[in-house]
Amino acid sequence: SQVTLSNFSSQAAQSFVPTEEWVDVVPAGLDPLLFITIPLQIEVEGTFEGVLDFVQRTQAANRYLLVSDLRVTRPAAEEEGGAVTGTLTAVAFVLLDEPLQPGEELE
Repeated sequence: SQVTLSNFSSQAAQSFVPTEEWVDVVPAGLDPLLFITIPLQIEVEGTFEGVLDFVQRTQAANRYLLVSDLRVTRPAAEEEGGAVTGTLTAVAFVLLDEPLQPGEELE
C-alpha cells in the first residue's frame, strides 16, 4: 500500500463473548477460551489512496479484523505534499489451538 506504520498499540487479549443479538450466529460448541479478541489501534501515513488501500487489505487479510473506527486526516493546505494520516481502531479475532494459561501471552 506504500504507507508507513507510524503507531501501533494493542490491549490484552480477551475471550470472545457475543452480545445477545449475535449468540445465534456463533457456531455451536465454540469454546470461548479458544476464541479471543485483541483490540488494536493502528496509524499509518501515506497518500490518501495508499491509506484506503491499507484499510481494504487489512480487512481482507487471512486473520479476521473488524474495523470499528477510521479517521483520515489530510495535511494542512500549506503543507504541500504532506502525508495523509489514517488511524483505525479494530478488533482482531483469533482462534487458538489451546486455551491461554493465566499470565500467558500470545507470541
